[in-house]
Amino acid sequence: MAEDLSLDSIKEMKKAEYIKAFKNKAAWKKAKAAIFLVDYKLEGKKAVIAIPFKKENEMKLEMKRLKKEKLHLLKKSGGGTILFGKNASGEREAKIEINIGGLKPEVLILKGSPLFDKIKVKIQAIQVGEAIEDAVASAGEVDPNENLPEDKFEDVAIDESTDDFVSESADDEMAKAAPNPKKEKLLNALKTLKENADKLKAAFGKITLDKVQANADKLKTALDKILSEAKEFVNEVGDEAQELIKEVRNIVKDALNPEENSNNAAAIDKNKLQHYADQGRLIAEEFKALQATIKKNLADLLSEKEDVDLVKKMVEKVQKHNTIFESMLNEEKEKVQKMNDTISAKITPELEKMMKDVIRYLKVRDKVLGKLDKSKEAVLKTIADMKARVEKLKADVSNLNK
Repeated sequence: MAEDLSLDSIKEMKKAEYIKAFKNKAAWKKAKAAIFLVDYKLEGKKAVIAIPFKKENEMKLEMKRLKKEKLHLLKKSGGGTILFGKNASGEREAKIEINIGGLKPEVLILKGSPLFDKIKVKIQAIQVGEAIEDAVASAGEVDPNENLPEDKFEDVAIDESTDDFVSESADDEMAKAAPNPKKEKLLNALKTLKENADKLKAAFGKITLDKVQANADKLKTALDKILSEAKEFVNEVGDEAQELIKEVRNIVKDALNPEENSNNAAAIDKNKLQHYADQGRLIAEEFKALQATIKKNLADLLSEKEDVDLVKKMVEKVQKHNTIFESMLNEEKEKVQKMNDTISAKITPELEKMMKDVIRYLKVRDKVLGKLDKSKEAVLKTIADMKARVEKLKADVSNLNK
């Protein structure tokens, strides 16, 4: 039996043990969340570690422990929700929403795909909430494993088993239990489905459009299955059941056709969020480099007007970044509020101080140089006067000798 994966168990695992545990489909089928570690040292090589969790709050507690105990670099660690399904091509797919840790979604996709390919799963990922702030805070971390060779698991066999492990959900369980020859059972199943549909409707504009439509697909599948297995008497269950069916269908239709539903007009634009997060990380990295440059130039008394221009350019980038934030919907702002607050509270004041320090230095320098120039002129004039007096004395002596 494969050992359960955890932040503690992986410390002592060999590669073969880890792969066996990773391929445990039972664990992934029940997973609602996961922790991902890239460039983790495994038998002398950099590897990707993926740890499934049944509950999101359990994952978050472990990620907080990882941060506190520094079990792995924060910028190469990420935790989030995970939803298994199938894409348009019929391939298994895992949609990951990183909500804690500094791991960039593009890094997870690039380095994690070879691992998940071994169980025939394509991965997609985005970054939201606290994870965006963590990415900024951890941007300057130095990786002690940087020079280790990378293990892309090329020697690991692909799992060819045909059994699927699409994530279980309350909707799936309800759909399995709903088909029942008794009319009362059917009505209860429809009521449960309607409750789930109402929850989805309430989420319009609060969650991403992809999530809205993924849940709508589940509702549609569940309803179709109920009606198919109860087709012999579905028309005899009365007006209440027919009304429930109609309402569920309308909610599913609205979710799958957002252009026809004004409530979904406010659906979160994840591309805008990703762009904002990327620009925020870039600003953090460039700010650290600029801060080091200005500090050195001031210490070495080498600061010039070009330093003022560099600070101005960084201020302009921050202002443009804030303009993107101000153009967002309230629901979008909530996702990146922490990053915006971090930049406003830490980077913006430092840029203002940096500008004042450089300008103050240049003013003092120019004033000192101005005084030196005047002193130099006075000294040169004195020397010239003395030379003139000497020449006059020579002339007077010469006249006396005559």
